[in-house]
Amino acid sequence: MYEKRRTDLLTRRRQDVLNQSEESSINKLITPKHTQSEQQQRRSAEHEDRHIRIMIMREIKAISLHADGMSSDEEVPETDTLAFRNQLEIIKSDSNLLLDDVLEEFASVDLMLKYMLEWINKYLESYIEA
Repeated sequence: MYEKRRTDLLTRRRQDVLNQSEESSINKLITPKHTQSEQQQRRSAEHEDRHIRIMIMREIKAISLHADGMSSDEEVPETDTLAFRNQLEIIKSDSNLLLDDVLEEFASVDLMLKYMLEWINKYLESYIEA
């Protein structure tokens, strides 16, 4: 879940940087704008729209601290944000049920870790064999 979100943001940032570098290159100054592919024009328009919305949002919220290159994080579609939150809530609720049917002495991760460390320290050979 986190990996997918990270990958999506990273891909969008890379594509934005690539598009900007292509637009500002010397070859683009010489090449007429109409030779750009539809996809390039669409991505460029999307980037500009996002940039303008983010600038307006920052002015409204009076956000003074901004790290360049992080605007992709600031504007994630609402549907993606809701889906992410829903998945996170499902995982949290499932995690509460995970150890319900376990003996009391192993009912928490801290207790299991304590027993595992004790096993390693006292019975290393047995631990290695397992």
